[in-house]
Amino acid sequence: MQETPKKFWRYMVSKLTEKKTYFLKPIFAFQFQLIPTLILNLAALSSGISLGFSAIALPQLKGNNGTWYGTGTPYQPFPLDMESGSWIAGIFGIGAIFGGFAAAVLGSKFGQRLAIMMIAVPDMIGWILIASAQNVPMMLMGRFLSGFAAAGYSPSIQTYIAEIAQPQHRGWLGGITTPVLAFGTLISYTLGSCISWHFIAIVGAVIPILLIPGLALLHDSPYWHLQKGDEKKALAVMESFRKEGSNSLAELLAISDTLSTSEYSWKESLKHLTHRQYRRPFLTLNVLFLLMTFTGNFAISFYAVEVFQKAGAGHINEYLSAIIIGAIRLLGSLLFIPAVKHLSRRLLMCGSSFVMGVSMSVLGLAMYSHETGVLSNLDTITWLPLVCVTIYMLADPVGVGSVPFLYLGEFFPSEMRSLLSGITIGLSNLELFIVVKTFPNMTSSMIGSSGTFWLYAGFCFVTLLYTLVWIPETKGRSLQDIERYFEHKESLHVTPLPSPVSTPSLIKKNQYPQLSVQFTL
Repeated sequence: MQETPKKFWRYMVSKLTEKKTYFLKPIFAFQFQLIPTLILNLAALSSGISLGFSAIALPQLKGNNGTWYGTGTPYQPFPLDMESGSWIAGIFGIGAIFGGFAAAVLGSKFGQRLAIMMIAVPDMIGWILIASAQNVPMMLMGRFLSGFAAAGYSPSIQTYIAEIAQPQHRGWLGGITTPVLAFGTLISYTLGSCISWHFIAIVGAVIPILLIPGLALLHDSPYWHLQKGDEKKALAVMESFRKEGSNSLAELLAISDTLSTSEYSWKESLKHLTHRQYRRPFLTLNVLFLLMTFTGNFAISFYAVEVFQKAGAGHINEYLSAIIIGAIRLLGSLLFIPAVKHLSRRLLMCGSSFVMGVSMSVLGLAMYSHETGVLSNLDTITWLPLVCVTIYMLADPVGVGSVPFLYLGEFFPSEMRSLLSGITIGLSNLELFIVVKTFPNMTSSMIGSSGTFWLYAGFCFVTLLYTLVWIPETKGRSLQDIERYFEHKESLHVTPLPSPVSTPSLIKKNQYPQLSVQFTL
């Protein structure tokens, strides 16, 4: 079943390239990695729709239709108060915490392809529960499963793409997930302005139904087959992800040289976290996710409609605000693909965090002027807060909101990649829940909106410094080079004696000493 579509696609490619369709040749050069990536990102599309769902469903369920563009009245099978509404929005994050840990277990036990396939089942059930919800508990269970699936998809998608992609294509192929997520959110916002919420849930349920047969057509990654000791199958799979004439055997041998075929239990895995090659990337990436969360990108996203309306002085209605926000995030996400292809990861992180920090600083200053009357001239510039929010939301997906997720598939050694990336996502969603939950309290407390935005600005600048000091550059590096970098321990001792000449194996191109000099954990 898997061979026939592959042969058909190769036949179509050969016919098109015979006709000298020059503009298509760059696509066909790596289409055997692009097609699986697009199939996997159906999961990201479902996640994007679920991320934006509460922003349009809650106003409809509460009867706050405003300038709803649909005909008739939205479907309201049960009454909804403020407390129930907050739980419908918040339980998505609680489900996401469990989803990250579930992805860690399923990915390490069954491989990424089957893990995504299994996670698609609760995703589908969640959407069906939401579409048919007749009371709050049904809606809560559906939203919990949607959050569970969204967090479970994320590390599995990035790990699978990292394991099938060539180093020169890994960045932008992994980056496709960001605009797909943003596109799903925009779909949710746009449909929510004109049709009832339960029809949107039906649309969401169709996506995992299409995802499961799509995944059945794909192979498991070469890494997975090598870990299972099936070298012959790993080579055949590697060749299926490469164009004709690629030296798949040499690439597979390079992988097998550094690959551990050991399968660790949870107890053994926790014990191995004390080893440098696992501890260092795990701590490095988890601190980065912690800083990313506290830059406020998720808080601004979850409360984007309120922030946008407040910044726009109430001149933009709720549904139009959501659509504009979705369009801004989609634009920033689309900019990320060419950016990650041509620029370094560290440059994107530093540039994005700097622009976000400046935007939050100016927004905090504008809010402080409005709250206290100090610098009253700023209060007269009514468009300034709106511009700050727009720039912030454009800059976030170009770096800070996207690059750390690429690192999920790059930083961790292959034998622990599924486990550690899933744990990282689980912990990051716990941090996300804390930040999102505290945002309304912070803005209404003594520090107010201005202090909250200044706090987020401070974390943006800390993220910039942390990236410069701790994060290695991974663009164009093989996963084996990155793994050797984290295993390497810099010698900080100074000796008056001349250093011995480096061995040829350490000074070859793309070896770990050239990544950059970093501090060690």
